[in-house]
Amino acid sequence: MTATEAPPEPAPAGGPAPEPSGGLAAKRARHALGRVLVVLARSVAVFVPVFLVATFVTFALRSLKRDLFRTEYEADTLRGNLGLPVPADRHSGREFFPERLRGPS
Repeated sequence: MTATEAPPEPAPAGGPAPEPSGGLAAKRARHALGRVLVVLARSVAVFVPVFLVATFVTFALRSLKRDLFRTEYEADTLRGNLGLPVPADRHSGREFFPERLRGPS
């Protein structure tokens, strides 16, 4: 404490201690601000995911309208569109139910 600062006031007898930050009005203002911030935080928590989904849907719809994606393909399968060869059937030439699994008839 310097020589120019006043010593803190003692608490009145039987009453609450004085608030250092401006009294009851300041306390109410801080409380109101806290409530506003809580409401704002909840609103942002709801708004941000909705905004992101809406932005993605808007982008996707605009992309489809501008024909950025193909609608006609040369082949009927992804393998054919990628130009991959069709593998040989592993079971070709083999009987599906061999005799040893059938049992006596």
